[in-house]
Amino acid sequence: GTVSRLQSVDLSAYILQSGKFPAGQAELSEDRLAQIAFPGARKVATPAAAAASAGVTLSPPEGNLAQLMRAIAFPNANIIFNVQVKDPNVPTKREVGPNFDYIAWGAGVYTGWLPIEQAAIAIIETSPLFLTPGRSCQNGLPVPVDRPDWKKYTTELMEIGRVAKEAAIAKKLDAFEEISEKLSDACQNCHRVYRRDAPGAMRCQ
Repeated sequence: GTVSRLQSVDLSAYILQSGKFPAGQAELSEDRLAQIAFPGARKVATPAAAAASAGVTLSPPEGNLAQLMRAIAFPNANIIFNVQVKDPNVPTKREVGPNFDYIAWGAGVYTGWLPIEQAAIAIIETSPLFLTPGRSCQNGLPVPVDRPDWKKYTTELMEIGRVAKEAAIAKKLDAFEEISEKLSDACQNCHRVYRRDAPGAMRCQ
């Protein structure tokens, strides 16, 4: 529900009085009052909104949605899924082949739980890029960044990323069966609506 301005003032006064908060040294101005908000549900800050608040001009997206998914979401989700079949607590011995391979070498630099934590951070940090204005789907249609369900799917992906990050930091192996299931659901919830098994021209509608 919502409350009126007068009710908000009364509620704030009651909280300050009952909590025995000391009085401020200066009167609360109208401009300052407008900047105060009570903590609520976490919202997704779109790249455009974040850039506007920081006074930064964003360049147009370089990749379409499919390219962004394949570059970031897909490989990092698979790192999280892989915890079910490969225990990060077990050291992995990598064989060095006769020819140097940068990918194989890089995969052995960060081991144990660190790659899982990093994968979760990648998902958390880059999910808001799905809301970047001006990005197109693979078929050329605009990404539906303003639709409530699209924003909801983006938020769900970020939230399960946060759960995976905390579990990786705590090295909770048993938690990743449920995390993987929820991550899969978060992906499929969006794919079911916007990707489907339909031809490419029908996607993102």
